[in-house]
Order: sequence, then structure tokens, then C-alpha cells
Amino acid sequence: AICILSALGSVREAVLVQPSGVILTHKGPLEIIRLSGSILTSNDHRSLRITLASVNSFVISGIIAGPLIAETPVQ
Repeated sequence: AICILSALGSVREAVLVQPSGVILTHKGPLEIIRLSGSILTSNDHRSLRITLASVNSFVISGIIAGPLIAETPVQ
């Protein structure tokens, strides 16, 4: 199991589940504002929630549903 305490960096692409259940792919660069959650098994991606901001300050949030591709080194 892994527990995420914090993250810093930006992503190029994020696949997120919206509160309505719709899965959307967002393209960046998108700056990580918040990343939280845990991974209990290799197939358990739905427990990670992320909030991202675009260069024009548009905020995107959701549960990670697929690849989260880094734009810069992520710590």
C-alpha cells in the first residue's frame, strides 16, 4: 500500500472521472494543486483524487481514472 502525502510538478495529460461519472481526458500543461489518496493494490486507481490548474487558471478536479503523464519532474 502507498499513501500520498503531497505532490509537486505539472502534468501533460490527465484522465479523470468527474462527479457525474463521466471520464474526461485533460491536456496541459496542468499544474498540480493537490494530489491525495492511497493505492492499495496495483489495480486500485480510483482512490487517488487530483486538483489541477491550467495556464489560464481554470481548475480541474477528479478521481484519476487512467494515465497521469508528467510534463515536468514530479516530486
